[in-house]
Amino acid sequence: MTFFRRRPFILLLVLLVAGRLRLHFDPEALDWLPSRLKVVEVWAAAFVAVFQLPSWWLLLFGKSAALRAGAAAAAISGPSRSYRAWSWRIGMFAAKQLPPGLLRGVARRLAPLWWTAQPGRRNIVIDNLLPVFQGDRAKAENAGRRLFSNFGAKLVDLWLCETGFPVERLVCELAGADNLSAAQERGAGVLLITPHLGNWEVGGYLLAARGMKLAVVTLAEPGQGFTQLRKQSRARQGIETIVVGEDWFTFVEIIKRLQEGATIALLVDRPPKRGGATTIELFGKPFQAAIAAAELARASGCALVPVALPRVSSGYRVEILPEIQYQRSELAGRQARQQLTRQIMNIFEPLIRQYADQWYHFVPIWPKAGHREEKP
Repeated sequence: MTFFRRRPFILLLVLLVAGRLRLHFDPEALDWLPSRLKVVEVWAAAFVAVFQLPSWWLLLFGKSAALRAGAAAAAISGPSRSYRAWSWRIGMFAAKQLPPGLLRGVARRLAPLWWTAQPGRRNIVIDNLLPVFQGDRAKAENAGRRLFSNFGAKLVDLWLCETGFPVERLVCELAGADNLSAAQERGAGVLLITPHLGNWEVGGYLLAARGMKLAVVTLAEPGQGFTQLRKQSRARQGIETIVVGEDWFTFVEIIKRLQEGATIALLVDRPPKRGGATTIELFGKPFQAAIAAAELARASGCALVPVALPRVSSGYRVEILPEIQYQRSELAGRQARQQLTRQIMNIFEPLIRQYADQWYHFVPIWPKAGHREEKP
C-alpha cells in the first residue's frame, strides 16, 4: 500500500528529471513554444504521474475492473485526496500563467483520463445521476462523461476568479437582479440559496465586483491550510467566508448577521455528515437535503432567494429567481421546516434536470437502504 502512495511522486520525479536531461542535451527542444506555454508540458506530466498512472497501473495489473470500481465506490465517502491546498495552488498558478481558453481546453481533454482512471468516482457520479434520468444508466453515463469535462472547465474558471480575473468576462447574462434588490430592500437579511449546480461561486464574485457585501457559508476544506487558502482568496475579492463546524454554534453568528440585514450565500443540496439534514423527495426518490435554510428562516425571518449559475455556450448565466414566500410563525414545527426545504428543492429540480451534467457531486448523495433521519 505504501508503494502505491509513494509511486506517483517517484514517477513525477523521474518524468521531471527526464525532461531536464532532454533539455540539457537538446536545449532547443521547446524553443518553438511561447514562454508561457512551455509549462503545459510540465503540468501535463505532473498530472499524469500523480493522478493517472497509479490508476492505470491498477487497471492493467489489478483484479476485475468492475469489481474494483464497485468496491472503490463503496469505500468513498469524502473528497478526493488530490483535493488539497497543494493542488489548488498549482491550479491558481496555472490560471495566472496560461490563457483561459487554453487552460480550459487542457482541463477538458484530461477529463476523459480522469473518468477512465477513477472508477470509484465514476460509479458514484453515475449513481447520483440515475434518478435524474429515471434509472436510464446509458443516459446517466453520457451525462457523467460530460460532467467530468464540465467540471474541469469549472475548476479553471474558479481559479481565475480566485486570482483576480475579471469575473464579468465569465458571465454572459444576469437574470432576475430585481428579485435580489427587492429582497434586500426589506432589510431583513437575504439568504441566497443554491445547489451544487454550475459554478455557484462565480455569482458571489460577480456580486462582490458590483460592490455588494457578501458572505458565503462553507464547511471546512480537507487537509492542512486549505480552508485558510480559500478564505484568503475570497477575501481578496471582497467576499467573507463563514466556516461551519459540526457543532452548529456558528449558526448563531449567521442568524445575527441576517437579522442585521446581511446577504449570505448557502448551499442546500448536501448537508453536513452529522445532523442538519431532512429527508424529502427529489426526482421521485428520498433525498437528504440540508434543512439549514429553513432553520435560518425560522430564526431570523430572512428572505430566501434561490440562485442558479449554469454554464451555457457563451458563459455563465446567473439566474436570480423570485423570493420564496413563507410564514415565519408556521416554521416552529419541524414538519413545516421540512416542507419549506422540499419547496426549495422543488424549485431547483427542473434546473438540475436541465443541467444534469453540471450537478457536481462526487460523493454519494442518495440515502442508503434502511437510513434513518437524524433529528436535532
